[in-house]
Amino acid sequence: LAKSFEFFFFYISQGKIKSYGLATWLCFREKPETTGIYLSLEKVMETAKKVGGEKHGLKYIQIPINIMMPEAFLEIFQEYTENGVRQKERTVSLARKLKVNLISCSPLLQGTLMQLPMPSEIFKCKNLGAKHLQFIRSIPAESLLSTLVGQKKNRHTKMNLEIIGYPPLTPEEFWSFLIPPNVRKPIPDEPINLQ
Repeated sequence: LAKSFEFFFFYISQGKIKSYGLATWLCFREKPETTGIYLSLEKVMETAKKVGGEKHGLKYIQIPINIMMPEAFLEIFQEYTENGVRQKERTVSLARKLKVNLISCSPLLQGTLMQLPMPSEIFKCKNLGAKHLQFIRSIPAESLLSTLVGQKKNRHTKMNLEIIGYPPLTPEEFWSFLIPPNVRKPIPDEPINLQ
């Protein structure tokens, strides 16, 4: 990883690029005990700083986030140290603390989620794809910068753009969709305790 960062930092120092990032599928969504797959975002950022100092250029991580892959905003898997105390945090929250922008991908899980209905009373949109995109854009996380959507046909783009006619859900609306009524809803970027 350090060698890759050296490569990118060289081109930053030459003025050829301004920043770079990591696109991953599993490593930032796994439990720390998943050896060989889990990757510490804190250690990734430390490696970037060792290579390029405070202006290292690592500004983005990309991971899949959708209703079936909620780990980035729901699971407390990322380990880090704050004020000398070892802690765990959600990926979206740690990304904010470490000043890394998060780009989500696979919001429709390669079209699979077009079989999973979403309630119109919450998500308002008529088109199912737009409802799933509304879910992603409503995740209460400051680090979530954008979402990459793969579409095969022009009509899908038009259907998905329906979301621009509606505001994102409030954090209260978002959590009320996901968390049972008897569980306290978290404030944005707060760890969730479902026990």
